[in-house]
Amino acid sequence: MGRFLDIARSASFADTMPLETHSASSNNERCISDDGATAKQGKEAKEDLHASARRLESMDVCVAVWDSGNMRIVVSESDALKAISEGGTVYSPDEMLHVCLDLTPEERKLLHSLKRLR
Repeated sequence: MGRFLDIARSASFADTMPLETHSASSNNERCISDDGATAKQGKEAKEDLHASARRLESMDVCVAVWDSGNMRIVVSESDALKAISEGGTVYSPDEMLHVCLDLTPEERKLLHSLKRLR
């Protein structure tokens, strides 16, 4: 059903993982890199990720992120409200994809701060 959904299904909802384990080490690196891949393979990989994000969006699957860097898969509105009440910030699959593919670590922190203002 897609890479994101496979990851979501294999994750334990009680477990959380630090966001830093997935962050890039420099401004020019991204969460997902095309190292060793041709431009065509990189484009296909990004298209696959966008398709997975669209599928997850259609099923209302989101990701909650805490300031500590912990993350949790959110599969219902009640899960989202619970995550928010616990201090988490809920991101849609499209937002998470944008965060990983397009933003530097500093930009990710800024976006997270801005989403917390809502």
